[in-house]
Amino acid sequence: MSGQFMGKRPIKELRLHFKFRDSKNNWYYSERFLVPEMVNSGAFYRINAVAGEYIPTRPLNPLFNIDSIDPLPLTGLNQTRLVSYTYNKTAKTLKINISTTLSGMWDFTADEIEAAFMELSERKIAKMIKSGNFEEDFYVNFYLKATQNTGFEAYKELRDSIL
Repeated sequence: MSGQFMGKRPIKELRLHFKFRDSKNNWYYSERFLVPEMVNSGAFYRINAVAGEYIPTRPLNPLFNIDSIDPLPLTGLNQTRLVSYTYNKTAKTLKINISTTLSGMWDFTADEIEAAFMELSERKIAKMIKSGNFEEDFYVNFYLKATQNTGFEAYKELRDSIL
């Protein structure tokens, strides 16, 4: 690392931030402090081979928390879930409808369908928070093209259409 920023303001700390999620879509955060050392010539910094302090992994406080996802009776050809979530300490609900195409045509298992509802819920709620427009019903009416070779490709296209 080099540049004019080193002149009268030496680097005091350098951190790497890690943000990741587990298979249940829970987000975590950790940090690693690095130790920058000015070389004798003063021309640049190098990172000490011995890493500095490590801040252990901890849950990341999300903007919202999904409290539950409860199945509702079929609505025509749609599977429906009632998503209960908390945003700014206020309880809210969102009804999500997904075509039975995922389970019927693409043979998604029950676990895969529930994981899909969780991920789609997170994406839709995050989008509503960004836009400030909160809905109570969400119908996924995205018609998949016949170009997908696998169910995952179809689901990915559906998921990516939300954000």
